[in-house]
Amino acid sequence: MTTHEIAHIPCEHVIRSVWDFLDDEIDSDLRERIRHHLALCDHCRDQYTFEGKLLRSIGRLVDGAEAETLALRARIERALIEHGVQRR
Repeated sequence: MTTHEIAHIPCEHVIRSVWDFLDDEIDSDLRERIRHHLALCDHCRDQYTFEGKLLRSIGRLVDGAEAETLALRARIERALIEHGVQRR
């Protein structure tokens, strides 16, 4: 992983914040700093693009309230948590 700091925010922080950024769960100041960082940093922008596609794909799979869909969502969330993805 790159260790650059762009727009006064390090790559590591941007990568950790991508899901919150995608879910619009961050304050406007941080959102703008991340947006600026992504405009300038190919590495983080690639990660952001990947994560966005992943979340949209998962969203299509788990859309609905059927028991089968809810079970899939729970398995996906458990797997992500086991691999270090933390949600607020």
